[in-house]
Amino acid sequence: MNRTPGRRIPAPPTGWNDTDFPDNPNGMPWKPGDYWKNERGEWEACTPNGAHATLRGHTVVEHGDRTITVVPSIEVNSPRHGSQGGPYWHGYLRGGIWEECPQ
Repeated sequence: MNRTPGRRIPAPPTGWNDTDFPDNPNGMPWKPGDYWKNERGEWEACTPNGAHATLRGHTVVEHGDRTITVVPSIEVNSPRHGSQGGPYWHGYLRGGIWEECPQ
């Protein structure tokens, strides 16, 4: 099982465009493995392979060290900014560690 350390980040700014973050994949304000609470208080994440995931419909538990655990599993087929289709990812985020389900 692939395990990837996650990183909690502040909520990305609203109104960003894809030239604001030239060092990040596709100019997005997050990097693979990041997770954050948006301005509406909802959790979002970027899976280790770069898929954007909203975590509505999941239970998110915040731990004392500011990591999170998400249940049930996260399954996403998300288009990347400016592209058609997108990467598929299925797995877990437990204590800030991403764990991909075997395919």
